[in-house]
Amino acid sequence: MDQTPPESKNTVKYLSRLVHENAQRAQFDADAEWFQFVKTGHSLRFSNNHGSTTTASAWAARLLSLSRTRSFSPKNLVAFFDWSHAQSFPFRTHTTLSYTIVLRGLLLKGAYALALDLWEQYRSLRLHLDLVALGVGVQVLTRAGHPVRALALIDDLANSNANPSSPSKGATHRHILRKPKPKRPRVPVSIVTHFMRALDESNPSAALRVWDHMGTLYNVTPDARAFTVMLDAARHATLGGETFKGALQELGFSKFPFRWRLPFLSHHRDHDDEPAELATAVTESLDRARRRTYEQLEQSLVVNKGDMWGNERACRRAHRLFKEALLASWPLLAEVRPPPTRAVRTSSHDPATAPLRDLKHFLMPPPPDSDPKLDIDFDDESQDLSPPTLPIHLRGAYPSFSPDDATFRAEILLVGTTGTAPTEIPLILAWMRALGLTPRTRTLAYALVFWAEMSRSSPLLERFQNSRGGGGGGGEYVTFVRWLEEWVGVGNLPDEKEVGEAVRRVEAMRQGRSGQSYSGESPP
Repeated sequence: MDQTPPESKNTVKYLSRLVHENAQRAQFDADAEWFQFVKTGHSLRFSNNHGSTTTASAWAARLLSLSRTRSFSPKNLVAFFDWSHAQSFPFRTHTTLSYTIVLRGLLLKGAYALALDLWEQYRSLRLHLDLVALGVGVQVLTRAGHPVRALALIDDLANSNANPSSPSKGATHRHILRKPKPKRPRVPVSIVTHFMRALDESNPSAALRVWDHMGTLYNVTPDARAFTVMLDAARHATLGGETFKGALQELGFSKFPFRWRLPFLSHHRDHDDEPAELATAVTESLDRARRRTYEQLEQSLVVNKGDMWGNERACRRAHRLFKEALLASWPLLAEVRPPPTRAVRTSSHDPATAPLRDLKHFLMPPPPDSDPKLDIDFDDESQDLSPPTLPIHLRGAYPSFSPDDATFRAEILLVGTTGTAPTEIPLILAWMRALGLTPRTRTLAYALVFWAEMSRSSPLLERFQNSRGGGGGGGEYVTFVRWLEEWVGVGNLPDEKEVGEAVRRVEAMRQGRSGQSYSGESPP
C-alpha cells in the first residue's frame, strides 16, 4: 500500500512536469507557438492533449517555465495568464503564488510597466499577501519608479508586526488590564535587501541610505546578502556618480569637523526616575526617532547623492564597514598573513607615472611586512565621519553576518574597480581561506584581473628581474597564482577564456557600458 502523503505526490508531479516544460524551452520558439495556438487552437508547445494542463501542478509548472523562457515576450506571458483565467480549470488560477510567478517573470524580462499593472490587479483582488509576494511587490514598485510607495508597503508590514495582539479568551482580568508592552517594528532582512537591490538599479545612494536606517526603522541587522548588496551599491554609486566633494576626498581633503549625535540619547535624565516612566520615555524617543528617520529616508529616495555616503566617499565607507564587521566577528583574522606577493603599484590608474613607480619599486623594493594589519585605527576619531549605520552587537559584530563567496566577490569588485584598496586583494582571499570558504571560479578570475594590474611591472623590467634572479621567479603575479594553485588546486583556477571574460566585464563596469553589474545572483 502506498504510504506517500498527498502533498509529496503533488510535489513529485509538479517537479516532473517542470522538468518536461523546461525541456520544451529549447525545442520550441515560445512566442511563435503561442501565436499559432491563439490563431488555430493547436500547438505542440501549448497542446492540451491528454489533460496536460488540467491539474494545478501541471499548470503551475508551465507558468513558471514560461516566466523564465527568454523567447516568450512579457506581453505574451500576461496574455497566457489572462487566457488561463478564462478557462474552466478545476482549480483556482487567481492565487498569490500564480501572481508572484508572473510578476517575477516580468521583472526578469525588464517589463516594469506591465509588472506594475499586474501588481495593481493583484492588490485589487485582496488576496493574502505573504512575505514572498511582498518582496516581489517592493521590487515591482521600486523598478517601476515608485520607491516611496514601496517604502510605505514595507512600513505597513512593520507597523502590523509591531501592534500587540489582542488578549486571548483565557487571559485573566489582571492580564487584560495590564498595558501591553510596545514592540519595535520588525521586518525580515530579506525584504529590506530586496528594496536595496531594486533601488541600486536607479539610485544606488538611496540604497545606501536604506542600509543606514534599517536598524532604526525595522529592528534588523544585515546578513551576508545585505552586505553584498551594500558593497555593490557603493561600487555603482562611486563609478556612476562622481562629485566634487568625493574628488576632494581623493585629493586628501577628508577631514570634516562634524560629529553625529542622537538627540534622544543625549538628554539628561534624573537617576531617581521610575523604571516604567524611563521605559516609556525611551519608547517615545525611539518612536520619534523612527518617524524622523522615515521622513528623511522618504526624501532621500528621490535624491541622488552621487558617490558620497554621508561624509565619506561611498566606496571607502563600504570597504571600511566590511573590514570592521569581519574583524569584529572573527578577531583572529587580524593575524592572517597575506600571500607572499606584493604590489608594484598602488593603482591601475595614472599610466603616465606608472613606469617611474615600477622603476622605483624595482631598484628599492619595500621591506616585507612581518605583521600585516588592517589599515584601520579604531582610536582615530577623524574616521567617524558619518552617522552610525547599524546597532552595535556583541563586540561590535553582527550575529547575522556570515559572509559567503558572493560577499567576498562584491568586496573584490569594489576595491578593484574603484581603486579603493586593490593592493589588499591577496589579503581578502587569505581571509576567505582562513574562514574555510572556497571561492568560485568567477571570483578568482576577477581577483587575477585586478592583481595583474597591481603586480606586473613593465615587460622590460620583469624580463631583467627574472634573468637576474635565475629565471625561476616569474614575478609577483606568478607568485600569487602559485599560492592560489596550492589553495584551490590547478583544476579549479579560471582558464584563459574565463579570465578574458572577467577582463571584459571589469572594463564594462568601469566605463558604465552595461548598466548595473552585480556580484551575486542576477536580480530579481
